[in-house]
Amino acid sequence: MAKKPATLKDIAALAGVSATAVSLALNNQPGIGSKKREEILRIATELEYHPNFLARSMVGKRSNTIGLLINNISDPFYAAMVQNAEESARKNGLSLIVCNVNDDDKLEKYYIDALISQRVEGIIISSVRHNSPHIKKLVKDGFPFVLAGRRVYDREIENRINIVVLDNFTAGYQAFTHLYRLGHDRIAILTGSMSSSTNIERTNGALKAAKDHELDVDKLPVIDCGNSKERAFDAAVDLLKDGQAPTAIFAEDDNMALSAREAILDQKYRIPEDIALMGFDNIYVGGLTGIELSTVREKRYAIAELSVSLLLEAITNRDNDSVRKHLVLETDLVIRKSCGFHLQGYVR
Repeated sequence: MAKKPATLKDIAALAGVSATAVSLALNNQPGIGSKKREEILRIATELEYHPNFLARSMVGKRSNTIGLLINNISDPFYAAMVQNAEESARKNGLSLIVCNVNDDDKLEKYYIDALISQRVEGIIISSVRHNSPHIKKLVKDGFPFVLAGRRVYDREIENRINIVVLDNFTAGYQAFTHLYRLGHDRIAILTGSMSSSTNIERTNGALKAAKDHELDVDKLPVIDCGNSKERAFDAAVDLLKDGQAPTAIFAEDDNMALSAREAILDQKYRIPEDIALMGFDNIYVGGLTGIELSTVREKRYAIAELSVSLLLEAITNRDNDSVRKHLVLETDLVIRKSCGFHLQGYVR
């Protein structure tokens, strides 16, 4: 039998206070002493108390406000998503609250709880890990949300979630195949954080391409750089030191590709004559003259716009679990000079 969720009254009984006092403590409101507040918080933690945010959010008038959780505001991909989501929300009469999660599960949950306690009408989550445990609670409560750009791998709930994602597997496959067709057999892969479905699928797509082209997958350098520019730079330096430098590098975002570019040039290699370079995201700086980074273009505006649209549907149909959509968007290659295609074209 499932464990019955703890209530405010349960905490109040153990702490010897009223349910009102418990509410004040949990919501960090004045009117209760610090020692008693600490005791209440301790008891709430021990009982694994989770407030019913759905009920709370439905008290009072509509807020006409939605939340957006992003992973890193300094990343051009997320900056563009914020801009596009804000524009789309505004066109629909909504205000947008943006929260920067920094790839932290606990911080993500904190912001979800905070947003719902502020009575937002729904949340777009683009920061979720593939195994984030708190998503199941949102599904259970029936709170409107959309996963944007990432998904969770949980068969129990995946069909009850609105999702807008890229076809990352196919994108990874196409990017790797592009380098292979240019004549490269030693292709290194600099992956993003493998806690993200986005990077898992891009990596799996690239490795499937390697296998289909009869390359020895076990010998391909696959380095988890966690979407970090610094780690990508260090990884590229290490790849170039061992005397078996790859002839091509596929980085799973443009920021990492640009860092790898700096490492390659620092080590006196030429791009693309010695090492071809491929990124992902098509950020503005990558297209500048002298950089001309080959990359994968994804539909950032479409992700934001469709996420807002799906969220509005979820808000309207919050009591109907059957009204859920999985939208998968195609990508395409942007071929510039860094991959070397302009020198000879495909040789395979």
